[in-house]
Amino acid sequence: MRICPLLICLLCVIVPFTNQAKGFYTSSDSLPNTFSIRVHILPYVFGNDGGISYAIGGEYGFHKVHAIGIDLAYTDYHSGEEMQDTTTGLSKPAPRQRWVQRSILLSYRYYFSFRQGKNNSYRSYLSAFTRLGNMDYHPEEGYKYQDATLRNRVKYDEQQYSFGLLYGILSPFNIGDFNVDFNTGPFWKWKFDQDVRLENGTNVLHHEQSNNFGWRLGLNFALIYKR
Repeated sequence: MRICPLLICLLCVIVPFTNQAKGFYTSSDSLPNTFSIRVHILPYVFGNDGGISYAIGGEYGFHKVHAIGIDLAYTDYHSGEEMQDTTTGLSKPAPRQRWVQRSILLSYRYYFSFRQGKNNSYRSYLSAFTRLGNMDYHPEEGYKYQDATLRNRVKYDEQQYSFGLLYGILSPFNIGDFNVDFNTGPFWKWKFDQDVRLENGTNVLHHEQSNNFGWRLGLNFALIYKR
């Protein structure tokens, strides 16, 4: 699994910095109202086979311990191989499949007023979130799925709706106003699928609904400003 080595490497870099950090909040501070900009590292994987992910969000704090946030994500991924041109004998790109995913996540956070960790630098929180997402697959003509049961697929679209709860820790990074934001927790997801298949020369639309329980793991870098 690719995420595990990535997470281990990131923690090896992050932990020494956070242990040495003076802390955005000290025991003598009153809790400030803040706003922040954050860039997501997980649960997104970057640079996969020419794919690219964008994941960025913001948060507005109020009444010292409350915050509302919005996060946007976009992933564009292409999969395919090369094939040999029978005329020239040269390699050329084979038909590919394009996979695009978009999502918006709305969240509420409650930050605990007490501090934790060395130098009272850690601050924990509870969060509730809801996420709306869309994912679609569009194979080019002639693209061949490795799974034989999918080879008559023309296109596939998936609408997603989920909600969940997170427990997180916000810890200062030893660079300016940057903070490391780690969270984890359960979620419940509904999926509504539209699968178009070529059957006897005709495109046939299939609908399917499903739901499942999952566990979310998040790691962000947040730039926090006091108001």
